[in-house]
Amino acid sequence: MLRELSAREMGQVRMFILRALDRCNGQPMPDSTLADTVSLAFPHLGPMESATQSAAQELVAQGRIAAIQREIDGTTLWVITDKGLGTLAAMPR
Repeated sequence: MLRELSAREMGQVRMFILRALDRCNGQPMPDSTLADTVSLAFPHLGPMESATQSAAQELVAQGRIAAIQREIDGTTLWVITDKGLGTLAAMPR
């Protein structure tokens, strides 16, 4: 059963996405890989595809990540931006 995540949980998902994309060292991450990674990191929150998309879109709107559409197959690829890297640099590890 799907439930809406709390603001705190969504914040955790957004930070996880930033950290996951940072670990890619500039290489784009396919949408399906990002969704699977978030689901594995937060199994106690249930199905995460919708929450992952919502969190990613919020990060795009904030300029912290960017989506790239691969022309050949339409796959969405995610990358962290300089603003996203700055956000991580300002956070305690």
